[in-house]
Amino acid sequence: MFSPRSRGAYLFAVIGWLGIPIIITSCRPGSQDLPMSAARECNDIGILLPATGQESGRWEEKDYPKMEREIIDSIPEVTIRHFNANSNSVKQLEQAKLALAQGSCILVVVPVDSTEASKIVDAAEEKGVPVIAYDRFIENNNLSFYITFDSEEVGAAQAEYAIAEIKKGTAGQYQLGNEVNLVLINGDPKDGNTERIERGWLTTLEKEINTDKELQINFVFPRIDETKGTAEGDRILEFIPEDSEQYFMNRWSGDEAAKTVQELLNQNQNIQVILVANDGMAHSIIPKIGKDKQGKILITGQDGSFLTAVYIVQGYQAMTLYKPIDDIANETVRVIRALRNGYSLDSIANSETPNNDVAIQSLLLDPIPVTIDTLEQTLIKDGLFTLETLCQTVTSDPNGFCP
Repeated sequence: MFSPRSRGAYLFAVIGWLGIPIIITSCRPGSQDLPMSAARECNDIGILLPATGQESGRWEEKDYPKMEREIIDSIPEVTIRHFNANSNSVKQLEQAKLALAQGSCILVVVPVDSTEASKIVDAAEEKGVPVIAYDRFIENNNLSFYITFDSEEVGAAQAEYAIAEIKKGTAGQYQLGNEVNLVLINGDPKDGNTERIERGWLTTLEKEINTDKELQINFVFPRIDETKGTAEGDRILEFIPEDSEQYFMNRWSGDEAAKTVQELLNQNQNIQVILVANDGMAHSIIPKIGKDKQGKILITGQDGSFLTAVYIVQGYQAMTLYKPIDDIANETVRVIRALRNGYSLDSIANSETPNNDVAIQSLLLDPIPVTIDTLEQTLIKDGLFTLETLCQTVTSDPNGFCP
């Protein structure tokens, strides 16, 4: 239950989102001699969300409410300023400046554009305000902290799952042969996570292809530059320039992803595996591939939702990478508390993210692979929905999951 002050924090958040000026002076800066000194005893937190494409539901419905509750529970008399940029990086910068002008002394930012958001860090630095990059990196040497799920591991886990299924051959769920046609669908090119997903995909696939010479993976899209290789005959997976740009879907657009896959299927009906960078795009692709191909093509994703579970039970989606919102929200509030108290972030960070010649302290959380075999131990166990609700919703159950 929210306290009266909790409801006040939410009211300020809504007004801030609408861009109506408000005057609140609840931030009590500490010594200005310390770097990012505005954070000391800070009672005014700015949260800037991106609302990119089909992900907008996640930020407003899951991440923000969880962060809001944790911040209110941790900081007495806190003011939370909540903004949503609606996929506009210029608007997000304006919102950041408004939050700073109104007194926010710690900013939590999910950037619309990882490069453009550097201006937010610059504006905050002028006021001694630290910026925490939440889920997406911000390319600025003065970024205070970066917290996310390990996107390279997301890509690697998807590729590892596909390889394992390929090696099962006809005994596997998708009855794949030792030679498969593969499509990769990545997310927004302005989101630094997509580069890391790509690295996870290609590093894993390249290693496996060069280790197991009997494994034949044909890259339908993006196409691989077949001239790249080592003197020992190993393949080097690099996309041809024409395709390397087109396989990124602006704003993680599901419509764009579905259209791309439809066009590829029109050109090549024999596609067995589609590695998709997130569930939102996978959910747009699945209805468009046609009923004759649903459950026949191995499709991946990441995030974990009720619809994802429905598709996994029906066999339309093979797996996802679950990223518990509680974990990232709780750890973000832990960083906020450390900044308020002037504590080092060394005990929280478990990694460093390079940016130019600077290493940014980071916390990379582990995504959790979810398949039909682990659905009950993950999404259902964490209370996202019940087994009963799931089984009442599915229209088919080829693997006998439901009781």
